[in-house]
Amino acid sequence: MSVLVDEDTRVLVQGITGGAGQFHAERMRAYGTDVVAGVVPGRGGTETAGVPVYDTVAAAVREREPTAAVTFVPPAVAADALFEAIDAELDVVVAVTEGIPIQEMLRVRRRLAAVDTRLIGPNTPGVITPGAAKVGILPGEIFTPGSVGVVSRSGTLTYEIVDALTERGFGQSTAIGIGKRHRREQD
Repeated sequence: MSVLVDEDTRVLVQGITGGAGQFHAERMRAYGTDVVAGVVPGRGGTETAGVPVYDTVAAAVREREPTAAVTFVPPAVAADALFEAIDAELDVVVAVTEGIPIQEMLRVRRRLAAVDTRLIGPNTPGVITPGAAKVGILPGEIFTPGSVGVVSRSGTLTYEIVDALTERGFGQSTAIGIGKRHRREQD
């Protein structure tokens, strides 16, 4: 059983032309994830890592019909990238970006209340359904299909837990790194 992503998930990568965006887009594709588009303002009409790039999420959605997005953009523009993905009403948005200002995330949270989009993060390693799809920076090679679900706030602990489960013969149905919360949000 998968949660949030599966073999039918079509991924859009925001920030695909940057080092991290390109590297992880290639790793997601190598894992078998259907990466269908990238978005970088001003780079529309180009291609990166074998993926067509668009200027806006709206244009990518019209042409490529993604169902999920992952953001690899700087903190200063991350909220705007998240707004674009939320406004497109994608099923899942994975915010890998760390250090997004709290005030911006509060605005994002308010925007999410109006749609059915699920936000994972910020500061998340992502979500994976072993053998089907991964969205984010999770190291796919340590996961194996199975029936154990893993949810963690810590990326490193997620990897340790999954590695231990896999070594003992317990596969995973889905693993989700929910991201770290800002200190103020923890109170």
